[in-house]
Formats: sequence, structure tokens, C-alpha cells
Amino acid sequence: MSGFKTTGRTPGQPPPVGGSGSQGFDAPLSREAIEQALGLAGSVRVDVVEQTGSTNDDLLESARLAAPDRPALRVALHQFAGRGRHGRRWHDARGRALLFSVMTAWMRDPAVASAVTLACGISVAEALRQRGIEARLKWPNDLLLSDRKLGAS
Repeated sequence: MSGFKTTGRTPGQPPPVGGSGSQGFDAPLSREAIEQALGLAGSVRVDVVEQTGSTNDDLLESARLAAPDRPALRVALHQFAGRGRHGRRWHDARGRALLFSVMTAWMRDPAVASAVTLACGISVAEALRQRGIEARLKWPNDLLLSDRKLGAS
């Protein structure tokens, strides 16, 4: 995986808070590193790919082909057909974004599902604040840092 900086850190060791800015990530993401960092140990299917059109589309297609037996996390180092709310397209700079989608079975009222997106956004903003990163949430799901979009849930 070319284009990634290397450091003296051991594999799976997280980068310091704040990451490496405009230079990209310090180490390539791997299924093993993600599972270890999150303590997933097989409870979630984790797939990491170099690039894809859309991690969300990948998971939707996977669910169409077969009912998922467990939650899934799809991670890409680059997306070339990402879409936000209302189908708005966006583009990432390779190695400078965390690109992932999560899928789990929803056994509740479908009308309540939209609240999950808001709850995820709140959780991420709070987790970042606990680490000294002053992110805020812009309704309904955009994460902002210094009035610039950091991500969306």
C-alpha cells in the first residue's frame, strides 16, 4: 500500500490524538488491527479494502445476496462514489479520511431507525470531546471541527 507514511510505532499501535494531518495516515488499516483495537474478536465481520465505490453500497449488496449472520464493518482506504444525505456526491483524498460503513440487523420499528444516525453522531462527538477534540454536531448527522465538516454518521 503505497502512499502511507511509516513511523517507529508497532503494527496496531494507534496514532497520537490528532493523527498526522494532511500527510495521511501513519499506517495502513488492517482487519486485524481494527479487530484488536475495538476488541471485536469475531463478533463483527470486518472487511478492509484498498478502494471501493461506496462502503455503504458494498454492505447493502452483501445483505441482498445473503442475510447477515452478524454485524459487519466495511472499511475502505479510498472511495470513488461516496454519497451523503440526499444523494449528494463527495470525494475523498486517498489516505486522508476514515471511510467505513456499519451494518447490523434492525429488529425494531423502521420509523425509529433514523434516530440511530443522530445517536451515533452524538456518541462520536462526545467521544472526540473526551479526547480533547472540540467537535460538534450539526443537525442531523454532520460532525464539525472548526466549522469544517469532519464527518457524518
